[in-house]
Parts: sequence; C-alpha cells; structure tokens
Amino acid sequence: MIIKKVAIGNSQEAYVESRINNGVNILFSLDNNKGKTVVLQSISYTLGASDSFPDGIDIKNYYTYLECTINEKDLKIVRRKNCILLIENEKLHIFDSISEFKYFVNSSIIPLPKYKKANKEKIVDFSVYYEMSIIPQDKRNPANIINKMGCNKDDFLKMIASIAGHAILPNSDLEKLKSDIKLKKDEKKNLEKKVRFIQSNKKVFESVSKTIDIEESETVRLQLQTLESEHIEIKKKRTREINRIIKLQELIHELNSLNRKVEEGNLICGECGSDKVIYIKKGFQFDTSNKDVRKNIISAIEGQILLKNEIVEEYNLNIAKIIDSKRSFMMNTPKETLDYLVYHEEIKNVNQYLEQIEKLDVEISELKNDLEISSTINGDENKKFLEVKNNIVNEMNKLQAKIELDTSTIYKDIFSTASKILSGSTENEYYFCRTVALSNVLKHDLPIIVDSFRDGELSTSKEKKMIDIYISLNKQVILSATLKDEEYANAQKKYLMNDNLNVIDYESVVKYNLLNESYVSEFKKLLLPLNIMI
Repeated sequence: MIIKKVAIGNSQEAYVESRINNGVNILFSLDNNKGKTVVLQSISYTLGASDSFPDGIDIKNYYTYLECTINEKDLKIVRRKNCILLIENEKLHIFDSISEFKYFVNSSIIPLPKYKKANKEKIVDFSVYYEMSIIPQDKRNPANIINKMGCNKDDFLKMIASIAGHAILPNSDLEKLKSDIKLKKDEKKNLEKKVRFIQSNKKVFESVSKTIDIEESETVRLQLQTLESEHIEIKKKRTREINRIIKLQELIHELNSLNRKVEEGNLICGECGSDKVIYIKKGFQFDTSNKDVRKNIISAIEGQILLKNEIVEEYNLNIAKIIDSKRSFMMNTPKETLDYLVYHEEIKNVNQYLEQIEKLDVEISELKNDLEISSTINGDENKKFLEVKNNIVNEMNKLQAKIELDTSTIYKDIFSTASKILSGSTENEYYFCRTVALSNVLKHDLPIIVDSFRDGELSTSKEKKMIDIYISLNKQVILSATLKDEEYANAQKKYLMNDNLNVIDYESVVKYNLLNESYVSEFKKLLLPLNIMI
C-alpha cells in the first residue's frame, strides 16, 4: 500500500495534503495543534478504521479523501460517516457500511487475514489490521490493542498467525477454564434440585419425568432453540439484503427513466426552474442530470447489487446447512425427549429456574468448546506460530539494541503486561520496535504511520537511529513530530539535509486552523471524479 494524497473537508473548509512520497516522510512543526494528527487520522479513517480524531474535529461533518495504491491497484476513496465511495479502474463502487467495504476489499482488492472467533471464521476488522503499522498519538496501550471495538490482543495475535499461514486460538488458561466449568456445573446442579422438588408436586410432570432425563432434554431443547434462533436471524439478514436489492433495482429503473431531452421538452423544477436532479446517498450528493454521472452511478449501484446477491447466496447456503442440521438432530433425538419438549410450554411454574439452567448450559457449552479447541489444537501449527512469535520478539530486541547499545530493555512478548507500564520514550521505543519487527518478519505491504513518533523526551541519538532504520526498510513511512524551539531552529541540519527524508513543515499552518476556506475549491475538484456534490 502506498499513500499518495489525503484530504479532509466540506463545503466551508478543507485541507489537502499532496506532498507525501513513497519514502520516509516527516510532518513536523514547532507547536502542537497544527493539524498533523488530523492528516494522519484521515488516512486510517478513510481506509475503514474507527474514529480517533482529536476532540476539535467532529468527523461526522466532514468527508475524508484518499488516493492510494493497494496491491498494484490505483484507488480513490471517499468516506462520509460509515458510507464509502471507491473508484478503481474508473469504476465507481458505493458501500453502505464498513462491513460491505471490508467484504469488497477482501474479495476484489487484497485478501485480508481471517481467523476463528466464537467458532466462526472472521475477516479481521480494519482497526485491528492497521494496528500492525499505524500507531495513533492517543490511547496507546502496549498491554493490549489500541482500538478495541469488540476485539482484543487475542484477535491481533490470531491475525498475525493468519498472515504467517498458521491458525491459533485464544491464549486461554486451561486450568482456569476447567475451574469455571466446575463452578457453573455445581450451580446448575443446585438449580436442578429445586426443579425436581417442584416437579414432584406437579401432575404435569408425572407422565413424562419418569421416562426422561430432564437435564438431557433441556440440553436438547437448548440446541434446537439455538438452531432455530440462528435460522431466524439469518433469514432476517437475508430479507434485509433482498429488500435492499429491490430498492437498488428500483433506483436503477428511476435513473434510467431520467431522459431529460424528450420530444415534449425538458423536465425542470416547477418552483426554481432548475433542470438538475440530485441523487442523495448517505450524505453524498450527485448531479444525475448529467448523462455520464448517471451512467457511473448506475454502474456503481449494479456493483452493489452483485455484491449483495453474493451475500444473499451465502445466507441461502447457511440456511440450507441449518435446516439439514435441524432435520438430522430431530431424527437422532429419542421420541420420549421430543414428547417432553411438546409439554415444555406448560411448565410455567419452574420457568425461572429453567431459564437460569439454560443460561448456564450456554456458558458451560462455550467454556467446554474453548477448552476442547485449546486442548486439541494441532501441536505443529501451534509450534510454528510460536516460532513466528519468537522471531518477532527477537527482532524487537535486536531493534532495541540498535537504537540503545547498552539497553536494559528486554521484550519477552509482542505485548507488554498490565503490571509493566511503558510510558514516555520507552513507550515510543516499544511501538517503534514492534511495528518495524512486524514489517520485517511478516513482510506485510502496509505503510508505517506513527503519530508523534518522538514524543516522551526521545533522545536525539535514538531518533537519528530510528530514522536510519526507517530509511533502510525501503517502504513508505509517515511520521509526525513536534519540535522544541532549538530543534526547530536546527531543522535544516536535523531533517532537511537528509536527502532520504521528505520533510513537510506544518509550522506555517495557523494553530487550530488546518481546515480553512482556501482549500475548498481544490477539495471539490478531488471529489468530482466520484460525482460528489458538496
């Protein structure tokens, strides 16, 4: 991936950064609040990551724009909230959500890492994916990932394993899993005693309880209920996608019918007389009175329909699998158990206890599943991943020794521990060593982007060594730095005399005023190929 141009703006204010090159770039200034963070955050945000903008930027009010090359494909991407527009080979694609965009990137741009989560295959979230090489200024946490959003460091490690060609599972403590299972089983037994006591006084149980194992029956009911819930949920998702396809097909029909030049005359607005017809899509506006614009929009919508048809087909396959599972499960379940389940709705007086038992069954099942998978994981795969992990940690230590010859810092894992707090320059050194090590070992194609890379009183000698290592990577690196008075005065010697650095000075930017009216015209021109009106 190569970043070529990044921009952010709306109809009142904007900023365009087009000075970034393929080598090592340093965005620097004397003061903070010059907009360097806004520019770097715009890159990852446009690529699908979560919002990490400074407090002064309400990103919902802005469009972000990016020109980049991914897997030898030249792309132009615009994001507004969670809607993304993309041009690839002069073809416009529109995505209603980050999930749709991720699905398209994985299938059409570059395969993304996949791993097992909750016993299902998951495509890595962008916020986890980019954390291999994009480090923001705020919310850093060496003991975990920065942007959790429902993920944690286990997701990060499983992603690394996937990139390396291996499969691992969460780093669970087997003994703790066993202990948790025992505690929940004991709790379940106590509840079942109460249920049996109630049953002994209720005639509704007399005909069935003598021949049935209630615990087994409840397990069967729970499994059937789970299958039915999955069936209903997937059908809902399929219906939503089908309804969206119908709406998109209707929209294409309407756009095809917009022939402005007919024998009877032109179609105009009865109030203002304008012959413009505007198509609005989640904050984006397109002038569909232009034939070429309308053609591009129709092509993008057709692409959306194809993508949604693929999603519907996946749902159809999943529904068929669930139906087969239900049929097979019913055939292999004793008749007595099925009879018991018929009467289940009449057992209202023990409903509260049974609900608690069901909840415990789910929790026990999940814990058993984690235990079984963790215990039976292929030894060779696990060993191979440990080799990759050790290679990364060893590389981190080699890099640490390069920037500090007599270092006392020894990394023992890819992540730090909660008890070992890294801050200031040691935190920056950690992220430097980790991002470069991941790049060297995994050979991934992402640029390295570090906001405030020398924060925390990083010494000049360490900074120089870091920059030399960045240059040696022969890949795109984008850094930001805020300098002290004497450092800025010596910037000519510090940065500008190094021919291998692309130095971008932000000191001329008015504080808190990166976005301004002077860039609006240029920003609008960038959006024209995507037919966006602002």
